[in-house]
Amino acid sequence: EGCVFRGDQGIGGNITSGGSLIVDNCIFCGTALDGAGDGRADLDTAIKVDCDPTNRMVIIKNSIFYDFDNEGIHINDQESSAENVFGVMILNNIFVASTDSGTFALELDDTSHTIGIMFQNNAIYNCAQHTDGLATTGLTGGNVTLTADPFVDGANMDFRLNNVSGGGAACRGIGF
Repeated sequence: EGCVFRGDQGIGGNITSGGSLIVDNCIFCGTALDGAGDGRADLDTAIKVDCDPTNRMVIIKNSIFYDFDNEGIHINDQESSAENVFGVMILNNIFVASTDSGTFALELDDTSHTIGIMFQNNAIYNCAQHTDGLATTGLTGGNVTLTADPFVDGANMDFRLNNVSGGGAACRGIGF
C-alpha cells in the first residue's frame, strides 16, 4: 500500500498456494530512460500476474499507472471459478499509456478463463482499448475514457489531478 514503482517493470510473478495480491494506492511509472526513443519514460507492464489455480484473490485499486508502453496490468492463466479462484478485482485506478498504439489498461492472455474478473470504475487515457481478452461476461461498468492527460505533470511525478476538461476534471467528476 502506498508504494511508488519506477522502471520498466513494476510487480510480476506467480501467486501460488492460496496467496493473494492486494495493491492499493500505488504509483507505477517509468524511469528517466527512454528505450523507445519517443522522448518519454518507458514502463512496459506495471503489474504482471500469473494466476495459480489455488489463488484466492487479486485486488488492484486506487492506483496510478502512468506512461506504460504495453499494458498497465497483464493477467496470465486466470482460472475459472470452478478451479477455486475467487476473483480479480481492478477498481478505481487511473491508466495513462505512452501511446495509443496497441496498449491496454488490462490484458488477459487466456480468453477461455475470464470468469471472476471485475474491471470497474477506472479512468483510461491514451489506450487503444480499455481491455484485451476480457469476455463480455466480465464486470466492466463505470469505466471512463479520458480525452486528456489527467495529471498536472506526471512526467515529473506530479500526480495531482489537473482542471482540464476530459482529463483531471473528468476524474474529479466521477469521484477520483
